[in-house]
Amino acid sequence: GHATVSAFLAANAAVPSVPLVSVSGQGQLSMRESCCVGGGGGIVALGHAQVRLNHCTFRRCSFSGIYIKDAAFASIMGSSFVDCDTALRVRDAAFSMEMCELRDSRRDAVVLHGPAKGILAKTKINGSEDNGALMSPSSELVVSHCVIRGCRKHGVYAPIGADFALIGCSFEDNILGDSSRSPPLESALAARHNLA
Repeated sequence: GHATVSAFLAANAAVPSVPLVSVSGQGQLSMRESCCVGGGGGIVALGHAQVRLNHCTFRRCSFSGIYIKDAAFASIMGSSFVDCDTALRVRDAAFSMEMCELRDSRRDAVVLHGPAKGILAKTKINGSEDNGALMSPSSELVVSHCVIRGCRKHGVYAPIGADFALIGCSFEDNILGDSSRSPPLESALAARHNLA
């Protein structure tokens, strides 16, 4: 299907009121070497929409640089997110993010709500006011070969019930999960969820 791109969404408190780009239904959106600055959110994808981003930049987006919801899917490669409220927010949807950089998030860098699923690979999260990644009890996340540093809370916060795997990751100077001052976060989380 063709992309449905709009600057405004129907009134819905669960999404930003004025995203820069939105795609919904069976729509597909591909962006390469593009930049989203400011707005009530960068990209919003709803209801089975497909989003593919390559080497894009998101700066100072309120709410979220990318918000995917209701069975939408986003593939994000080589992109950067700087000074956004949240870089990526996923609600009942799925994503893969590879070789990206998420810097100075004003809240959690990545948030998974409900039965969200994702893969975070070869990505750097630097400086988040809250967690590097925040999961809900019913979400699934694989974090592979990532560096997560300088978060005011945890590198990854996964409550009981969350399904996750950490592979070859480095956690540095996260205030509530700093591997140099407490047991390494990877080991602590694995032991807590019987992954070790």
